[in-house]
Amino acid sequence: MFDSDTFDAAIDQSWNRFQRRLADHLSAMRNDDVLILEWAEESTVEGFAPWIQFLVWDDVMLRGEVSSNTYLAPRHQLTPASDALMRTLGWSAPTHLPDEDPDEGSSAHFIDREQRWADQCAAMAVTTLREVWSVVHPSFLRSEIIGTAAGTELLEASDPGADDEPAESTVDDTRSIVPDDPQELRVLIAQAIEQALGFTPRRDQDGDVVLTLADQPVFVIAHPDQPLVRAWMPLLHSITGRTRAAELICDLTPRWPGIRFSLDEDRLNASVDVSANPFVPRHLADALDQLSRFATSVDTAFATRFGGARIVDDGPDDHTGGDAISHDPSDHEPRGAD
Repeated sequence: MFDSDTFDAAIDQSWNRFQRRLADHLSAMRNDDVLILEWAEESTVEGFAPWIQFLVWDDVMLRGEVSSNTYLAPRHQLTPASDALMRTLGWSAPTHLPDEDPDEGSSAHFIDREQRWADQCAAMAVTTLREVWSVVHPSFLRSEIIGTAAGTELLEASDPGADDEPAESTVDDTRSIVPDDPQELRVLIAQAIEQALGFTPRRDQDGDVVLTLADQPVFVIAHPDQPLVRAWMPLLHSITGRTRAAELICDLTPRWPGIRFSLDEDRLNASVDVSANPFVPRHLADALDQLSRFATSVDTAFATRFGGARIVDDGPDDHTGGDAISHDPSDHEPRGAD
């Protein structure tokens, strides 16, 4: 079995790599360059998904801004506790509303630092994404780069299996294979998922697969030391009553045999472990099918019963018309940026 430390380390490693790339990017930005990071979710007429943006001004200054409640859709509104956490992390409170005369502050939460503090700014951004908005993995972000680095992709993940032999067009999903090492197992996992789901899955820089099933994020991770695969689905955060949540988990377990439900502080996760000694693609496909069927039941009512909030909210509805709030950096850039 995966122990929680092993799994957490895999997620932390992905965030640490992203933080280093972000710090390098912030250090390399030039005057008037802009970087926007946001949830990979379309905004609606009600407001925006969370975003963080950076702008270089006056040649040496870096302005960082984080979406305030003025910009956010109702489901993403900051609670008083989250707002207090923003202050603890070092963000200054908004100083004016978007339709008011600008000052040296911002209508968003903001910081001004010399560019030499890019490492600190990157750490603040990553901690905000993880702790304030519970973004579970960098692959659930998207970036927009304006200026001298336009056209580059900060979030582009390398594919460690790119130099491997191409997969067969058809994989025998009942064939058992004993992988030589975790890297071969990752390749087999990607091939099995492509065969089962009909598309090439995203892979992070470790080669582990990142999926979305029924709007829920799913990570398919190879154990670094053992022949074992875990399909892990984060479900809820901010659960207020652990005792009540534990009772509800007891009710879920017999209804979804094979799925393991676990409480990690105030978060609820679901996972299925698949042996890789030997690895049988059909077993992984069955595990993902079970998680996919379960994921359709993780709605707002499910979250309410647990006294928590969904990691991923309901997808936005298509809309036409309406005045969406702009988060163009030029709307609230710091004085001296011109």
